[in-house]
Amino acid sequence: MNLHANIRQQLQAQLAESQTDEIAQLNNALRLLSKWRSVLIQNTLLQQQGTVVMEGPLAGLDFLPQSAEGCHIAKLLGCYEQPLLPFIEAAIQANYPVKGVRVI
Repeated sequence: MNLHANIRQQLQAQLAESQTDEIAQLNNALRLLSKWRSVLIQNTLLQQQGTVVMEGPLAGLDFLPQSAEGCHIAKLLGCYEQPLLPFIEAAIQANYPVKGVRVI
């Protein structure tokens, strides 16, 4: 079963359940559709750009095609690490001594 058919089946099953809380039922349906849309965007980005991080402190890194957790799209775009950027920059500016590594 492909992704679209799987999502359709899950959505139909969720909406067919007799829940007394219609708001919760609709929220669950929207959550499922949101996850589906995220997977479509991720697949499109991977197909068009590959697995290399595009920007940010890890730009150029060849990354994994999937993440176990967290937003994979943000990781590939290079904005996932944005909250850590000041600390990464401070570590770079500190010019720590490096043993056994030749800096070019």
